[in-house]
Amino acid sequence: QLISGDFLNLTHLNLPAQRFLSSVLKAYLISLLIFSCSGSGGSMAAEGDSRRGYSMEELGINLREHPDSPTFDFSAPSSQGDGEPLVLQGKVATHIESVDMAGHGPYVVEVASGLNLVDRKRKKLIKLEICYPKEAGSYPVLIYSHAPIASARDYRPLSAFYASHGFISIMPTHDDALVLHMKPGNQGDEKVSVFKLLKLAKTSKKELSGRQEDIVKVLDSISQLPSKIDGLNGKIETTKIALVGHHAGAYSCELLTGVEIDGHHKSKVADPRISAQLLFTGLNKALPPIGKQDWSQVKIPTMVVSFFDGIRAVDKQRKETLSVLNQAKDASSYLLTIDSATRKKPSRKRIRKIIRDSNVELISFRPLAFLRSKKSGSSQAQKTDSESINLNTPDYDEMPGSQLMNILGVSPLEKHSDERERFEFAMGATLPFLNAYLKGSKDDLETIRKPSEKTYDSKIHVKLNPVHFFSEENEQNLQDQ
Repeated sequence: QLISGDFLNLTHLNLPAQRFLSSVLKAYLISLLIFSCSGSGGSMAAEGDSRRGYSMEELGINLREHPDSPTFDFSAPSSQGDGEPLVLQGKVATHIESVDMAGHGPYVVEVASGLNLVDRKRKKLIKLEICYPKEAGSYPVLIYSHAPIASARDYRPLSAFYASHGFISIMPTHDDALVLHMKPGNQGDEKVSVFKLLKLAKTSKKELSGRQEDIVKVLDSISQLPSKIDGLNGKIETTKIALVGHHAGAYSCELLTGVEIDGHHKSKVADPRISAQLLFTGLNKALPPIGKQDWSQVKIPTMVVSFFDGIRAVDKQRKETLSVLNQAKDASSYLLTIDSATRKKPSRKRIRKIIRDSNVELISFRPLAFLRSKKSGSSQAQKTDSESINLNTPDYDEMPGSQLMNILGVSPLEKHSDERERFEFAMGATLPFLNAYLKGSKDDLETIRKPSEKTYDSKIHVKLNPVHFFSEENEQNLQDQ
């Protein structure tokens, strides 16, 4: 599923498959370690034997931050000259971003990167990327929470699209992003252990709490962003903030809006700074079922976007989503579904070829590697090289998840599938929701309150289901409260 080419399901490793693959590989590694151990007096370790044990790092299971990653002296004074807490650090670089997406807005988009958010309590830095309109004006804020393994950079096409329509998009990178656990500047060349992917793909209760704290830290820092990014001076509308989450990122957002997940992480009080939430959900195999969530305390407008990629059934999840949205009696809620035509699963042969040519390593230590090295100059090796897939210079328009695909060294199974069209439909269909609740657009509010359904020539089916909403007057009273 990591190589399915479907961004909204890019990181949804099937949980039973995770457990099976993990147990098999761990058993194999344990046997290798026992066999290769050269303890003194061991009956298998003959005199002069060069065999030895291998460390976790050598087996590719090191999840520590690379030493070249940004560092910060957390023992330094915690305030600037004006007494305000020091929470931002780094050298900011900006550039103009081209938004090559159907339905893009009229604004020129500028991207700021290189900024780190300092969290002294947890002694960590949170990398930020920000997209915003270059033109002067006052704009609402969108804060993103990405899926596991992916990073903020993977969501730039999404955030740049919204920025072109007059929103400021702030994207933190959480600890479970693969890019944070690789050597800087070496992405796309470094081999990635399957153990690392399995570890990062599983979002534990502790990691969900950490993601929640990352978002809170971003909320706390919004007023200081203009001090580091000149292009944000006078542009941030701090009273209009929405959360945007995907997969585990959607769960992270929910924790700040009053949702109780599987009896855990119950928010005592929803963060009053949040005006709305936009949630992109996948199959969520590695997360608690949606049906076990309690939405009775949600008070803000919510839109849930559910995709069907033509392969993996989502009917049960959508039924559960409708059920929890109906629990939010004090909030307007909407379910947007975007479906592709049913298609066949990719063949095992095709998947094996892509994995073989990728940067994903099933076993980082190969005891017979020296035998293969003798064939390095063979015609077979040259054939493999010529057929290898390289995404360093993609020949198709950038999509969400492109950086992650490049790091893993894989390409979508179908370059010319309807994935890009589904993404563009999602952007166009969610924009009225954000305009209605963050910009006060009455026309857009009227649009999303009407059920709509349409099948396009590309066989993509889009359906908007207004689950529950209030009159305009009652809506305003709820937001004021």
